[in-house]
Amino acid sequence: MGKGIIGSLLVVFLLFGISESRAQSCGDASVEVLEDEKLVGSLLSLIQGAKKEIWIATYHFKAGIHPRTAQDRIVQELIGAKKRGVGVFVLLEKPEDPLSEQARDNLKTARLLERGGVEVLWDRPDRRSHMKVAVVDGRWTIVGSHNLTKGGLRENHELSVKIDSPCVANKVLAYLKRVAREGGTPSSRSRN
Repeated sequence: MGKGIIGSLLVVFLLFGISESRAQSCGDASVEVLEDEKLVGSLLSLIQGAKKEIWIATYHFKAGIHPRTAQDRIVQELIGAKKRGVGVFVLLEKPEDPLSEQARDNLKTARLLERGGVEVLWDRPDRRSHMKVAVVDGRWTIVGSHNLTKGGLRENHELSVKIDSPCVANKVLAYLKRVAREGGTPSSRSRN
């Protein structure tokens, strides 16, 4: 009962809280609550099954630790999807302090992704992107609290939802693309 309420509240927030214009219903959406470590398997499965396009936006992405960590497996699968011909885009937070741990982690992960052909974009430096969201094939959306770090994927209590709804996916994707346009530059041109 509690999981259904949480999922419903997150869907309501997503459907009515993102749009700058009048709220519009997306009709029926299938929602799965992803507690703690459950996000990893669900996200990897979506990436592995992607046919057209993957967008991921995250505040903190710490990969390059060990090939078997969850976050490094996500990087490997994103690169694999790119090699299969899927469009893969990762939008990362550009922290104010370029020497912070988060800035170093995001930059290191960006370089790994770019070496594999993934397009990495950065947000505007004057506005924090605290999102943790993925959109796959214009149908599936995962949104919640999980950063792509060891803490976010294995140690912390985190909660996200997976939503099967082309309507929701398209609304979220429009927002991500707008944020990416505002940020303006791919990783290789914005960081050295």
